[in-house]
Amino acid sequence: MRRHPQVLTTGPRGDDLRSARFATSGRRARTVLRDFRCAAQLALLAGLLASCASDDTGSKKVQPAPIIGAQLRSVGGSNATGLVTFEATAGGLKANATLYAGRQGKWRIVIHTTGVCTSPNGFSAGPPLIVPGATEPPTIVMTTTEDGIAIETVRLPGLTLDGPAGITGKSVVAHYGTAGSLEAQPGVPNNRAACGVIGTIKPLGLGF
Repeated sequence: MRRHPQVLTTGPRGDDLRSARFATSGRRARTVLRDFRCAAQLALLAGLLASCASDDTGSKKVQPAPIIGAQLRSVGGSNATGLVTFEATAGGLKANATLYAGRQGKWRIVIHTTGVCTSPNGFSAGPPLIVPGATEPPTIVMTTTEDGIAIETVRLPGLTLDGPAGITGKSVVAHYGTAGSLEAQPGVPNNRAACGVIGTIKPLGLGF
């Protein structure tokens, strides 16, 4: 009886395992970002649809109220993006913030005085906004998960959408960490990672 030679096989090498894990992580991150974009778009669309209603006769639809917020786009070489929307409430605003940062960590979403996000390091957004009677700027503290995503809803007292305490036309900046200065200088690296101008947001085509 002839015996067939045995073929010895070895398990995957360490380099191969690391490559496989890296590829899986990359696919996971892309999937999370895609789902994040879709969720943000659907949330805005749902808000518009919910604001559509019939009058007493049931024959005429009321125009939906505009959604006020800011689309956050990366500055300072980061890959952070996001969306912040605002709703008027008694005594202030309700802010709904979603941040995709690409990494796990703590963040501050802060309203700044100037509605300009053109400078590479976010300097053009100006200093943080301090409303009369307050000592700190309106801030949303967030912690991103291992997938790099954070969602938070907070109330910001003393603010309005328009008027002397209005935020429309100002900016929102995402800062690395929950401590340290919020100021910036031209051309100097800082903790500003994303910036967006506050205004009317279209429900589709967010593009972040």
